[in-house]
Amino acid sequence: MRVDWKRVSVYLLFALAVSCLVIGYVYTISQQRPGNVTYQKIQGDKSEHLTTFEVMIEPGVDAGKVYRALMLCPNAYGFVIIPYDESRVEPSQWYAPAPFPKEGEDWLIVVADGDVYDADVGGWTIPYTGRIVVLDLDRYPDLILASIITHECTHQFEAGRLDYYTNNLAAYSLWVNDEWIGFHPKMGENGWKALYNLYILDEYLNNEGDDAA
Repeated sequence: MRVDWKRVSVYLLFALAVSCLVIGYVYTISQQRPGNVTYQKIQGDKSEHLTTFEVMIEPGVDAGKVYRALMLCPNAYGFVIIPYDESRVEPSQWYAPAPFPKEGEDWLIVVADGDVYDADVGGWTIPYTGRIVVLDLDRYPDLILASIITHECTHQFEAGRLDYYTNNLAAYSLWVNDEWIGFHPKMGENGWKALYNLYILDEYLNNEGDDAA
């Protein structure tokens, strides 16, 4: 059988041209797609995060779980994990000897071992300073830890209603309906409590950063 090399050459050139077009398209799209900037802070650009926190993980805490929990937090908050530095913390005035960021150590989250320290809360903060402690218990799933972190981070922008959801249930229920999530939140369930953090954050963002308290 005789091979028409001229026709084969045309087919090969056509296939090569199509391949080049596909590769060029993929490269162009990859250059235009924004990357994950969760661990970066672009100076002067407020569009990526409301703020960025440093995160210190106390020795003995499951760092892998903390990492996953941070990734599950809303993009309104950015995080940079740094080595644990005891010189930046002191015993908490509320739950000593649990560590707490010293005065002046703003926008610092300390994730401590909740199975070691005696406290009846999952975390605490001084609002608007960014000084936060989150206690991780071994039994906490990733999402529960993420919810506690999100709650304390949101306290830096709204301190009036965040801890008092039972007094704000009507407005929360309306938001749940408006956002096509459901009709009536069941606040005895962890999922609805976690979503309340996002409700408060959404209210803040829709008020152009003005404190919604």
